[in-house]
Amino acid sequence: MKQSIIVFGIGSIYKKYADELSEYNIIAYADSNEKYIGAKIEHVPIISPHEIMKYEFNYIVICASHTASVSIHSMLINDFKLSNDKIVSVKYFIDKKTWAPRTVLSYCKGYGIKNIHDKSDYFKNHGVMTNTNVIGKNFDDICWNSDKAVKCVLVTYKGFEDKKKDFFIVLSDNKYNNVIIIDELRDNDYSDLCLDGYTKSIEYGLDVNIIRLNRQWKYKIFVVTHKHYTAFDNPLYQTIWVGPNKRTMQKAIEEQGDHIRELNDKINECTALYWFWKNTEDDIIGLNHYRRFFQRRDTGQLLQEKDIEVFLSEYDIIVANAALIYPKTNKQRLEDTIDKKAFCKAYHLILNQIENEYGDYLPMFHDIMNGYAFFPCNMFITKREELNQYCEWLFDIVLPVAERFDNRGYDNYSKRVIGFLAERLLTVWLCKQDLRILELPIR
Repeated sequence: MKQSIIVFGIGSIYKKYADELSEYNIIAYADSNEKYIGAKIEHVPIISPHEIMKYEFNYIVICASHTASVSIHSMLINDFKLSNDKIVSVKYFIDKKTWAPRTVLSYCKGYGIKNIHDKSDYFKNHGVMTNTNVIGKNFDDICWNSDKAVKCVLVTYKGFEDKKKDFFIVLSDNKYNNVIIIDELRDNDYSDLCLDGYTKSIEYGLDVNIIRLNRQWKYKIFVVTHKHYTAFDNPLYQTIWVGPNKRTMQKAIEEQGDHIRELNDKINECTALYWFWKNTEDDIIGLNHYRRFFQRRDTGQLLQEKDIEVFLSEYDIIVANAALIYPKTNKQRLEDTIDKKAFCKAYHLILNQIENEYGDYLPMFHDIMNGYAFFPCNMFITKREELNQYCEWLFDIVLPVAERFDNRGYDNYSKRVIGFLAERLLTVWLCKQDLRILELPIR
């Protein structure tokens, strides 16, 4: 039995496909041009779009250019509430070729997605070799690659049970803000695609359904303190109490579980950094140094979760504005404020540990310590992946040095020399990484 179709559009594209379409049971032609309404093509009526729902049909076949087809599709979906699985382009219906790649690119552009990892070679398999050869539209602000700057991964959907392992492998990378799943089979049951940590939305596009999984990141900024202060009433910020003083803040947490809190008098806030590295699972994580806070550059307001989300969509890490200490170098500044013997001993222990464990960092260590600027306060906000890399490196250096450094006999400030050197090590590490760094003011 022939499929019953309504042909939408009776212009030049329809005429191109008229012979092939005549093989189907055309029950009506639809067109938005009122001058054609009421006429007939070989005894078949030309109707207005409003009349479509009076008919029973298998498909509405849109005979128009891509741009016009997208507009017609949107009207049928949004204005007339037609089911997407009943609407196809003539290109898809007759030639078995699809406008879907352009729809997907338009979708990505509309959401500001600029970097895509094309996991399943979707564009390549559809003959789209670059993002500029899709006739009639320029998508040169979109690229697809596999480096760490990628925020979106693109995969195809051909039966979720068959592809479930692939999806979980993709999601386990833990670095994509968005997963865009392309379903050209247009299977409307996506219930199994509700995955932990993601919210789901569905866009019914021309010749394709697009399912977007948007990662729900868990955020936490740890505010380090060793004395009472008036904390912000904001669940994003968690006070962590360090040092030997008795905790006087009820809402502050202490270093429990895997901790090195006994080293606070040597390495300062690094004990808090170690604790939340080892004992938390938040995706986006930050350290605020002794009750200091990051601010928005434009408004001066305290950073909120939505601000961090926007910033980390463009950057890999947020740090405090670089401090310029000219005419003294970083090394001279520390030497002038710390007991000379304590500084000399700690400095050479750090130097030797870097040389033994991370020799390729040694030139950068010398450059920073003999330079005039650094990112102050050991403050940052970043993703778990970067946090893990930084902490593995930092504590491979700091912990053995702290064990070997005897700080007895020095004043309380000089006892913390390793912590002050560790503060400069953040700059050393960052200058060796290929990360996009955003500097913000602190207060």
